[in-house]
Amino acid sequence: MPAAAQSSNTLTYGAYESGPTTTWGTKRIENYGVAMLLKDPALVGLTITRLRIPFADDAENLSKGAVFLSKKLNVNNSQNVADVLVDSFAIQAGWVDVTLSQPYTITEEGIYAGYTFNVDKTSNNPIVTVNQPSEENLWVFTGRTFRVWKKKSAFLRKSLAMQVILTGAAPNAAGVSFADNITQLGAQPEIELSIHNHGTSAISSVDYTYEINGISNSAHQEFSTPIPVHFGRTANFNITLPQMTQKGICPLTVTINKVNNQANQGKLPSATQNMNVYTSIPKKRALVEEYTGTWCPWCPKGFVSMELLAKTLKEDFIGVAYHDRDPMAFSQDFPISIGGFPTASIDREEKNIDPFHGRSGAGFGMKTLVEQRNKRFTPMNISVKAYFTDEAETQIQAQSSTFSTRDLGYANYQVGYILVANGLTEAGDPYHQDGWGQRNNLVGEGSTFPEEEMKPFTNGSYLIKGLTFNFVACDRSSKHGIANSLPTKMTADTDYTHNYTFNLDKAKNPAKYPIYQNKKMLEVVAFIVDPTTNYVINACKTKVQSYTTHTGVTDITTAANETPVAYYSVDGKRLNTPQKGMNIVRLSNGTSRKIFIK
Repeated sequence: MPAAAQSSNTLTYGAYESGPTTTWGTKRIENYGVAMLLKDPALVGLTITRLRIPFADDAENLSKGAVFLSKKLNVNNSQNVADVLVDSFAIQAGWVDVTLSQPYTITEEGIYAGYTFNVDKTSNNPIVTVNQPSEENLWVFTGRTFRVWKKKSAFLRKSLAMQVILTGAAPNAAGVSFADNITQLGAQPEIELSIHNHGTSAISSVDYTYEINGISNSAHQEFSTPIPVHFGRTANFNITLPQMTQKGICPLTVTINKVNNQANQGKLPSATQNMNVYTSIPKKRALVEEYTGTWCPWCPKGFVSMELLAKTLKEDFIGVAYHDRDPMAFSQDFPISIGGFPTASIDREEKNIDPFHGRSGAGFGMKTLVEQRNKRFTPMNISVKAYFTDEAETQIQAQSSTFSTRDLGYANYQVGYILVANGLTEAGDPYHQDGWGQRNNLVGEGSTFPEEEMKPFTNGSYLIKGLTFNFVACDRSSKHGIANSLPTKMTADTDYTHNYTFNLDKAKNPAKYPIYQNKKMLEVVAFIVDPTTNYVINACKTKVQSYTTHTGVTDITTAANETPVAYYSVDGKRLNTPQKGMNIVRLSNGTSRKIFIK
């Protein structure tokens, strides 16, 4: 299908500009209506003179073509009812130009432009589209399938290929847009500007001015490839702002003063957005939770995915595997509802996704989802440390430290903890439990899963033994967060600590056997959750330190100049003599030591 012709004194509106098109339809014999909404301040005052409508090669199966303009989309007796204009036209394959009997000047309230037709014979996909979503650019009505007008662009990931031809646009007209940005105090942030062509001339250059924090600067930007004549066509470039010297919300205004070295004639030459300046910007780490079981023959997908995520994302990967009905299971009361195995969640917001493909349906899509989530801004930071509190290593103290980037008058956040075991094997199980062998339905699926890490499964048997299982949840503080673990009022950049103790005698499976095998391979995952949604805001992890590593416990042997002068309990009370357990000893040289008395 040939591309639409351009004219120097007209402006084209629509998602399609040139190149290939696609088609869509209900595959039923019925009457259709399709439309797009033209509502943009830069369109106000421009006049609609023509619609250009593409039809596929089987257009002979269609009849009763009509274009329409309407302020509202209405249906009556299974027919479209337009309130501004209806013009009939003859349908044929290719592009059909329909000149309106009454040109229409666009107002602030906007206008729907579209066309209707009947399908007389089976025509699978009578609507010509482009494979890109565009807000408000594909409204659909049909007499049998969609009995009312429905917005379908986002759902179908398509837009109409129809074009609206406008007059009245100035030759050199441009708008600018950019997003709210986040930066750190003392930084010189770089932001991306988008320049939009709203005129009837291609844009080769712009002159612009930005203003922020009382500082103004002007510059000139050339485009190696001019921005074509098509309403809303965009080119992007970055600018670097001055150093941010004050915290808070700093409005940034950018104005396009000239287009092609001529005064900008656009209706929206300026845009203002906020620079949100924080003392520090929290590192976002998504919480990935996998739901699996050795009895599940498709669960090797999750096993490999978690290992690959840990390998590629390293410290930016926070992973927990919840096992079900095998030696590594500790609870079937999962933090989300499970539709089947295997499945995974990210921050408990992206739920029931394929643990390997993610949402992509093919390839290692999970990595892309986690990376995208890790790029999100989060207003809350969390860190955690964990250590055994006793020499016998029966308890683990976890201490989280949380801060907010801004003052919160009513903070609705909670902290939660998960104890994770790594390095679990059938050989390391002293209780010789059944169920360590991983069922495997990926045999012969090497073309679907070409990754090297998949080969033990794609080239293996239907039961895989000898695996090492990591990221295994073996205990937790609660299903979600802990009530009152964070205050309701939080001051920006202030650390709020919270402590939680794990008792290892609870880290057991339903058979009452410990899930962990090596205490040196235990980790604690800490996370911040919004209890109204149960979505995770941020997460972190740490290895559990040994008792002696954390406390620095020594015996009471000292050098000659280090004689003990006082003993204290761990809560600060002075003792006459050392007591059993932990003691703090103040020495004659002014230093202190911790000692443990059996």
